[in-house]
Amino acid sequence: MVQVSPQPQPSANLPAESPQTVKRELSIAKRTAHFLQLSKVALCLGAGLSIVDMISDVAMVKVYSTDHPKYAMATLISLCLNLFFQLMFVVVQNAKRGARVLLREVLFVSSKMDVFLVHPSYSSQIEEELKAWLNERLVELLEEQPEWFNDTVKAKIPDDFVADPAMLLRIRGVDIEKNS
Repeated sequence: MVQVSPQPQPSANLPAESPQTVKRELSIAKRTAHFLQLSKVALCLGAGLSIVDMISDVAMVKVYSTDHPKYAMATLISLCLNLFFQLMFVVVQNAKRGARVLLREVLFVSSKMDVFLVHPSYSSQIEEELKAWLNERLVELLEEQPEWFNDTVKAKIPDDFVADPAMLLRIRGVDIEKNS
């Protein structure tokens, strides 16, 4: 047997809403929903334009680095300022989420590991520095397994960047103890 709860009765103290009030509130709700949809589109377009701009800036640094080093340096400074502002926004957006989340987001934005996710020509001029940085921190990265140090990033690390063959096998997912 289905029980039907009684409909709430309007309070005598509250005036009944007029059709104009209901119509106005529906209109406001529709405009708010439309505004939220437009905001999402604007956000996605802005993020896409920012990514395309950064890619073009990196390409221009590469082009200018040989013939026009001053232009390359100016573009590189612009990229660094962009990264600074991104980090600033990440800190503001994640400040209340706790230190762990904040640290993870900052590392994701500022990590040198993202250089392995783009074309190798972008990292060719800092290759030796990248090798040294990676080899200094590789044991720690493999033990802690930060979220950003995933299989995709590991697969993009060139073999010649890892000095220790045993570490290279660990990066590639080969269990040394099972194969012995």
